[in-house]
Amino acid sequence: TELRGQASAPYDKNNPAAVSAHFDAVSALTSQMGKLQVTMEAYPTLKADSSMNEAMRSYNEVEARIAAARRAYNAAVTALSNAVQIFPSSLVASMIGVVAMPFFATDEASKAPVNAADILN
Repeated sequence: TELRGQASAPYDKNNPAAVSAHFDAVSALTSQMGKLQVTMEAYPTLKADSSMNEAMRSYNEVEARIAAARRAYNAAVTALSNAVQIFPSSLVASMIGVVAMPFFATDEASKAPVNAADILN
């Protein structure tokens, strides 16, 4: 609940530091949700429950949408960074205060394979 609150809290979308902090909160929430999925798979009766299966399908769909949004965001950040750094748009960007934004990257821990024994013990 605390991580969900941090991830959904309002933040200054024009401040690169605030955007980066928001991405950190979202990554922490995603990591914990992955652990929940692994824990659920260890319990066959819970895994067989239709409402839990529906919840996990919804979770997987949301994860796919987040990955697509992450790719689109990172493409937009790349275009912005190029515009901010290349002459003559760099002059205009510096005059109006446009700065490059951070990329939305996942941490290495969420990319690594999950060992269910570590989570369940």
